[in-house]
Amino acid sequence: MFEALWQLLWHFLPLPLTIFLGGVAVGVLGCSAIAAYLDRRPVITQRIDIIPKFEDFFGSLELQSPITVSKGEKSYNYCDLHTVQVELTNQSRQDFDAFEFGINLASDTAIVHMEVQAPDHHRVVKPITPFSFTQPRSQVDLSLQPFNREDTYTFRLLVVVPEGSSSLGTVTLSSPEAARFAELPTTQELLKKAAKAISLPLGPFKISFR
Repeated sequence: MFEALWQLLWHFLPLPLTIFLGGVAVGVLGCSAIAAYLDRRPVITQRIDIIPKFEDFFGSLELQSPITVSKGEKSYNYCDLHTVQVELTNQSRQDFDAFEFGINLASDTAIVHMEVQAPDHHRVVKPITPFSFTQPRSQVDLSLQPFNREDTYTFRLLVVVPEGSSSLGTVTLSSPEAARFAELPTTQELLKKAAKAISLPLGPFKISFR
C-alpha cells in the first residue's frame, strides 16, 4: 500500500510543483518589469546647431578687423565669434517643476551672451552660473521652470574662441536630473536629407541631388 501511495505521489507531485515554480517565475518577471518601468529615465531631446561663422557669410577677405558687439553704450571686440543654437524638448511623460542642465564647451572657448526663447511667459529660464561679456564661461548651468511634457526651449549663444582657432570644438549637455539626452539631427543635416529627396524635372531629364 505504501508503495502504491508513493507511486501516486510521484505521478501527481510534478504538477503542483510546476505550477508553484511557474508562479514564482511569473512573479519575478513581473517585479522586474515593474522595476524596469519605474526606473525608466525621462528622455530629453536635444538639437545643437553650430551656425556658420560671420566670415563664412561675408568672405574671409572682407573681415580683416575684429568683430564688434555693442550692448548699450559698451562695445566688445572679438577676433572670432561663433553662434550656437541649442534646442531642448521634454519628450518624456514627466513634468519638471525645475529642470537643471548645463551647456559645456571646450575649456579654451567661452559663452559671452545668450538669448532664450521659452514656450510662453509662464516659463522662465534662470541662470545658475553667472556669465556675461565681461565674465565669459565655458560651462553654464541653467534652470528651466517649469519643463513640462512637450515643452521646447531654444537658446542662441554667442561663443568666443581663441585667436587662430578654426573650430569651437564639441558642445555637450549634462544634467544632475535622472534624464537621458537623445540627440536629434542638426538643421543642416535635415536640409541635406531633404535636398537629396528632391527631383527636378527638366524637359526629358530629371535632376536629383545626391
